[in-house]
Amino acid sequence: MSSVIKPSLYDFFAYLDITTDYEIEELGDILSKELFDGKYNFGGKEEYLRDEVPAIYFNDAFLGLTVFLEGYPGLYNFKISTPYESSRENATLIDLSNDFLIRINALNNPDIRASLGDDEDDPEENEEMED
Repeated sequence: MSSVIKPSLYDFFAYLDITTDYEIEELGDILSKELFDGKYNFGGKEEYLRDEVPAIYFNDAFLGLTVFLEGYPGLYNFKISTPYESSRENATLIDLSNDFLIRINALNNPDIRASLGDDEDDPEENEEMED
């Protein structure tokens, strides 16, 4: 008897609020170095992705995910997600928020504090809105 193994579909995400007075590029450099060993660099501020809110990101470099940082000194939103155009029905959602929360708060940098975010782009909420 042969069994067929179906590949699992996973959509990863994380949403955090980061409190700091660093400029967005400085914070992006710190997060790149500390969380991703400096292998991936944020960019795209000149693209004005979020109207008037400064935003930087990198795409497809880290496990095919989008890593996005937006906001102003004082409060930033840090997001990791599977690009929505590639999100799949019936995918298992894997929330990495707690993992990144622990990693950011363990940076030995008292000027950077993270907390769990509340994102309007939550993949589960988007599915409900599409129905």
